[in-house]
Formats: sequence, C-alpha cells, structure tokens
Amino acid sequence: MDLKTDKTQKLPVSPLPLKRVKLDWPTFFYLTTVYICGLFIIATTLRNLPIELIPSLVIWSILNIASELKLLKLTPHHIITTSCSILVTILILFGTPAAIAVSILGNIVTDLVHRRDLKKMLFNISQYAISIYLAGIVFYNFKQSSSIINLASDLPAIILMGSTYLGTNLFLVCAVISLSEKLNFFKTVENSFKIELFHFSTMIPLALLIVIVYHQEPVALIFLILLFILAHFSVDNYIQLCKETRETFEILADIIDQKDPYTASHSRRVAAYAAAIAGEMNLPIRQIDEIHAAGRIHDLGKVGVGDQILNKNASLSTDEITLIQKHPAIGYSLLSRLRTYRQGAQYIHYHHERIDGKGYPQGLIGSRIPLGARILCVADSFDAMTSDRPYRRALTRREAVQELRKCSGQQFDPQVVEAFINVLEENKIGMEDRLKP
Repeated sequence: MDLKTDKTQKLPVSPLPLKRVKLDWPTFFYLTTVYICGLFIIATTLRNLPIELIPSLVIWSILNIASELKLLKLTPHHIITTSCSILVTILILFGTPAAIAVSILGNIVTDLVHRRDLKKMLFNISQYAISIYLAGIVFYNFKQSSSIINLASDLPAIILMGSTYLGTNLFLVCAVISLSEKLNFFKTVENSFKIELFHFSTMIPLALLIVIVYHQEPVALIFLILLFILAHFSVDNYIQLCKETRETFEILADIIDQKDPYTASHSRRVAAYAAAIAGEMNLPIRQIDEIHAAGRIHDLGKVGVGDQILNKNASLSTDEITLIQKHPAIGYSLLSRLRTYRQGAQYIHYHHERIDGKGYPQGLIGSRIPLGARILCVADSFDAMTSDRPYRRALTRREAVQELRKCSGQQFDPQVVEAFINVLEENKIGMEDRLKP
C-alpha cells in the first residue's frame, strides 16, 4: 500500500491524500518524521548490502517494477499490486538491506512513470523502508531454522513478519490520509483493513512459494513467473469483464432516462446524491460504492414498462400504476444473479418502500428496508421533486427540503433525511447549481 496519483490510489478510501495544497503543521510534522526515519534506515541498512548481490537484485527489481506498474483495480477505490510478494521474497532470500534497495528503486521508477510529486515519492520510499525494516527485525529474531526457510519451524516468524509489515504499512499510510484530509483515523483504517488483509493473505503464501522454488532450483522460477503472469491476466480480465458489465447496465439506464427529456441524467444525479448521503452517514467505502452503483441503474427495470406509460402526460390508470410499480422487481430480477450487483440489487428492489410500510413492492416497514434502499428513496424523491414535469413545475431546493422534512418518519428514514439536508447545506455534491434556491 502506498500513495497513488491524484486520480487513483491503492487505499479503499474516497478522499485522495496529499493534494497539491499547503500542508498544515500536523501533516508537515508527520511527513517530516516519516522522511527522517525512513532515510535514516536506508542510510544505515544499505551499508550492509553485499556488492555481489547487485546483479541478482537488478533482475528482482525489474520484476518488482513490472508488478508495481501493472495495477489491479478491484473497485474504484480498491487498487492492489503484487509487489508485496516480491519484496517479502527478497527479504527472506537475501535479507532486509536487499529488500529495501529493491523497494527504493521500484518506487523511484514507478513514481516517475506516473509523474507523482516529490513528497509522495519520498513518503512512499520512506514508509516502505520503515515497514520492511521492522518486518525484517521481527522475522530474523523469531526465525528458528538455520536454512533459508522451513515452514514447520518458521511459520510463527512468517506470520509475525506479515503482520508487522501490514500493520506498519497500514498505519503509516492511513495516518497521512487522515491528517491531510481531516478524516477520522480509525474510520480510514477500517475502510482499508479488510482489502489489505485479503491482499497480504494472498501475497505472503505466494512469496513463500517463490522462495521455495528459487531455493530448490533458481531456473524453475521462470516457469513460476509465467504461471504468475497468466494468473495476473486472468484476474485482470475478470475485473475488466465486471467493469464492462457495469458500464453496459449504466448505458442502458442512461438510455431509459433519455427517453424522457424531463428525466435526462436522472440516474446520474440520484447516484451522486445517494453517495453523498452515504458518505455523510460515515458508511464504509465499499457500501458507498455499492449504493452509488445501484443509484446509477435504480430505474433499469423500466425497460419492461412501455414508453407510452413512462411518457404519459395525463394521470395514470390503476392498471398503469400497477405495471409501473413492477419496475423495481424487474430491475432486481435482471441484476440479482450478477455478483457485481449482489447487494445493489437489493437496494434497487426496495427503493420505493416507505418507512411506514405503505410502499411497494412488498410493503416493508422501518429497518426491514435495507439502508441503501432508504438512501436511494430519499435521493430519488428529491431529484423527482426538483425536476420539471409536464404536469407541474420543479420545486425549489427549499420547498423540496420542506417536503422531505414533512414526510420524514412516514415515507423517509429521518436519519437519511437529516444527512441529506446536511449535505445540501454544506454543498458537498457539486450539483446544487441546477437547483432553484
């Protein structure tokens, strides 16, 4: 885990760290401390790097740089690389100074390629040096065997090493994010911990496999790298397929919106409102992503409703109302079998439910309605109220807020309403310009 570019980062948190603004004193002091500690460790450990290892480390550095440059973007906020396995391998095979040297070279090259500024490069170099140094101390102090590695006797040392690396890395990066972006440190750690734990849980066994193969027959590492590349591209292709599936449904949702000039871009606005509400309620970033994705296609089920009903200027008949009320169930049936929308399909299914149980399709009451659906309900209703329709003018923002408050506790979840009003008052969405005051 390290600091990425201003557009993407490896941490699964939405704010981006170290933007190009003047740093406050706590952030400046923290960064300076990390720089000094990291550079001191580098200066003292690299003196112990055996010169004869340099040719081998050049090859390992190439592998490390290649793994850093080929990112795996699991979600918009979850980006991982496989460089951790390379660094742990080097730490076990050649020692702490070698691992630090390879990480330095890898960070310099990848940060230059991605045009990251100097403070990010220095931070990445320093925090990796600190993490590797502490992990190396733990590993070599708890290691029992005299050989390169012995899984039976060295397993505790391996687990402690991985935990130290993960904990130090997570702390250093989350601390700078929370300081620079004025976020709660523990919330930042919570947003990052699960994905990083999964990341390390897969990378450490891979590192051990590389160590064993390389120790037994170095040439065999070539075949292992080939398998590794194939596995990497398989995961990458799966991620790309999920992304294209999501984009396809979003395009279809946009087409549905554009059929009616009065609802053009409706789904985009609902998604933005819903994500802002979820953020205001301090929900985990993964859930915010799910709610945003569901908001983008919450009306997908209208594909099963005729245009003559959707675009009707007069009042709907009872049969037409019954038909249009089927669209959440239709959307759910289209999405529920897709892993990408496993949770979001639930939100879509119930986004027309009401707190008082008078909604549809199932008449759920209160907390039985998923929170994501309650958020979508408020976002959807607000955008509908503030959009012109053939049979009425759009409400002003003030009028729409009054209506939300009036229906709070009946149609809408009071906590969601208050969170949304806070978002509107603090202009946290960026779409307020289209709203009449």
